Amino acid sequence: MFHQPDLFEPLTTPVQRMDMPALVERIMTVSPRPRYTLIVLNLLAKGADPAGVAGPYIVDEGHRVPVLDWLGKAMIPMAQRHHRRQAIRRSLVDDLKARDAMPEDAERGSPADILV
Repeated sequence: MFHQPDLFEPLTTPVQRMDMPALVERIMTVSPRPRYTLIVLNLLAKGADPAGVAGPYIVDEGHRVPVLDWLGKAMIPMAQRHHRRQAIRRSLVDDLKARDAMPEDAERGSPADILV
């Protein structure tokens, strides 16, 4: 029916270890978002313990935090408004104001924030 491999059986093919250039090349050819992938890998390398293990928890400010929570917190600065996005937002808001199409409550922040 199906084959259940023996987990303790020695590998028949040796595991090929990759150096950094080979890893980056593989990521660039396989990943649809290679920069994002490299950023996540870099964060995981920084969060790894002295043995090189990152997970299932990472010690952050003296507390053990799940890896996904730690990655989310570490990536928050990337989600901040970038200067290019701010420039695009300003030009859109200026265009809407010039055409007198700016929503009335935009000054309070809600619709204009959608343009971020």
